[in-house]
Amino acid sequence: MHGHPRTDAPRTMLDLLRFPIVLAVATVALGTTGLMLAGHGAASPRSLGELVDDLLSSLYHSLQFLFLHGAHLDPPVHPLVHVARFTGAASLGWTGLAGLLELLRRATRRGHVVICGLGDLGVRLALEARDRGLVVVAIDKAFREDRVATAKANGVAIVQGDAMDPKILRRARVDRADTLVAVCGDDTTNQAIVLGAALMVSSSRTRATPLLCRLLIRDPAKRKPFLELAAAASPDRSRVRILSDEVDPEDAAARQALRDHPLDFRPILPASPTTVHLVVVGFGPVARALALQAARLAHFGNAADADRRLRLTLVGEDAAAATSALRAGNGAIDAVCDLEGRTTDGTPDALRRVLGEISAAADARAELVTIAFCHEGAHGTADRLNRDLAGEAAPGAEERPVQFLVYQSRKPEAGASLRPATKALSPRMHAFGMVEGIFGWDVLVRESDDAVARALHEEYGAGRAREVPPAEEPSWAALTSGLKDSNRQAADHIPIKLRALGYHAAPAREGRPDLGSFTKDETELLAKLEHRRWCAERRLAGWNYGQERDRERKLHPSLVPWDRLEEGEREKDREQVRAIQRALAGAGLGIYR
Repeated sequence: MHGHPRTDAPRTMLDLLRFPIVLAVATVALGTTGLMLAGHGAASPRSLGELVDDLLSSLYHSLQFLFLHGAHLDPPVHPLVHVARFTGAASLGWTGLAGLLELLRRATRRGHVVICGLGDLGVRLALEARDRGLVVVAIDKAFREDRVATAKANGVAIVQGDAMDPKILRRARVDRADTLVAVCGDDTTNQAIVLGAALMVSSSRTRATPLLCRLLIRDPAKRKPFLELAAAASPDRSRVRILSDEVDPEDAAARQALRDHPLDFRPILPASPTTVHLVVVGFGPVARALALQAARLAHFGNAADADRRLRLTLVGEDAAAATSALRAGNGAIDAVCDLEGRTTDGTPDALRRVLGEISAAADARAELVTIAFCHEGAHGTADRLNRDLAGEAAPGAEERPVQFLVYQSRKPEAGASLRPATKALSPRMHAFGMVEGIFGWDVLVRESDDAVARALHEEYGAGRAREVPPAEEPSWAALTSGLKDSNRQAADHIPIKLRALGYHAAPAREGRPDLGSFTKDETELLAKLEHRRWCAERRLAGWNYGQERDRERKLHPSLVPWDRLEEGEREKDREQVRAIQRALAGAGLGIYR
């Protein structure tokens, strides 16, 4: 990603020339006045014609001061003339410097960001990009005054028109842009914009770097066909890089939900008898992503030396079909969690009764229960259904260890926010999945979202390099998308590991010493958790145990319990734990109690 730092310094040629223009006006005014007062060009004028002639002569000679040239004047020279000479020299010098700076700026400028669509999401992305020092051009067809005014006030250049029109894309200089983001309200529109930009850039023979295109496709069924179409329409991938597959909205929503509202919302320490129970109501792409993310991450402090597993319950009219579908796509899910289905007749009363039974049993079973309402469909209808069901299920849960996750595809309209039945439930009623929330700038371009994951991989590699003989790890850029995602999953689990010891990560501050290092016992505990997490991740990806590692057949000899793991493989998990502190420090974070 390229761009210019956002500072208070002038950003355009006009900005740079404002001061020399003031100096030039001052030079002419002072020079003309000084020459007239000194009587240059004539003795005391006796007529209007002589006065005009003297004025024009003085004005002409004062203009010459701007080019370091002027008439020879016998002393004494009026003080205003001396001042005009210096302001003229300063004006000329400043103008030359401004021109040089502008040439350097144009020579070093490497591109800008084009954002198509100034809805709530588009405006927020534009402002986030500006906050990161990027030059932003926004294209908007509707031209809503409030959003345009907000964007302009923050330094965003606006092009009014239809971004599907090649003329509009050319006005936004897409051919010179680094990044194109299409976040209009319609999937087809976003696809057409990106394809049009790709064709335009592919025909260019002067680009040295590819145009990074990111588009929002809300319908999962349209993503793969679009990428195939884009590959055919823009075969020159050296000039265009279209990203639609790397950020899956459902996966991003699930990761964000469990990061912001963890399943261990109360401490689960090594000696705790607590079990975590995730209940999913409705079953579509978001529900599936949430269930799988929970299965990957739900390995808490009390699971290091005991087989405490996530309870995962799918609730709905055809829960048996839902559980079968989940098993069909992830055959090993029963190896990492306890999966069951609870069928209802589809009525709110039946659902409320089932959820009430689960909630009421939480204390007796020492469970932390998270109930997630994940119905999907037409915007507004499914969102409203999830809100209503959550409101109906909430009564009676005030004193129980229960939290609610409520999927909302978009930010609720005014007056449609979550309204818990009692004030006591407010901190435990959470909306998640809003497109305005999951598609931040960092998520779109994988910036800070990958900061800890990248640092974790690099620090682990540095630790492995100290082995004898050293074991080489590929760089982050050389990793496959699957291995990158494995590191992201390891990074997602770090907060769970820290909570198992009563710690948390926070921005490091001078004068606030952090943990320093894990003890030997702490390292061993977290290494066991890391091995459980890694095994779950591998099994959910289709891997099985094999005496020899085989990537093609997805076999690995380390897919065994900790007590059967070879010491050399155990040490890899310990090194992964030791890398946590270094990775967090590299991301500006410290570990605190």
